[in-house]
Amino acid sequence: KSYHAIINGARQRVQVVVNGGRGVQAITLCRDLHLRAAGRVTRPPATWQAMAEWIDAGTMLPALAFRGREPVAFALWIVYRGAAYYASGASIEDDVQHAVIWRSLLALRARGVRIAELGWQGKAETDKERGIEHFKAGFGGRDVPIIAAELEG
Repeated sequence: KSYHAIINGARQRVQVVVNGGRGVQAITLCRDLHLRAAGRVTRPPATWQAMAEWIDAGTMLPALAFRGREPVAFALWIVYRGAAYYASGASIEDDVQHAVIWRSLLALRARGVRIAELGWQGKAETDKERGIEHFKAGFGGRDVPIIAAELEG
């Protein structure tokens, strides 16, 4: 409920396309948008190539928001056995990412996904990390405890 107005406002300004295009096409748009949003390259090209292959294999769901023909936000979800994990996202326009994630969640549910993980919460150390946690918590759902193991060596 907390994001209804933001999502509806964004839907009037942009078009959100979920799972559109081939992997290379979608990932090229996402990579270029990520560079614009971050202002620098943040990951090796091989990771983008792997994500393009996952899209083509059906194990990654891309969602992109467009203002006209210009991409302004994206979200990438890893999908496996009825669950999805929010892998990456970026936006160059305020309050659009809300609509991208919401449309993604609806598309995932339509595909039979019942668990969508937006990432760990409660570990934030910086203001930016706290802002991201607050943003993710606004989509609702419930916290689920997990067990994590760190392998040494």
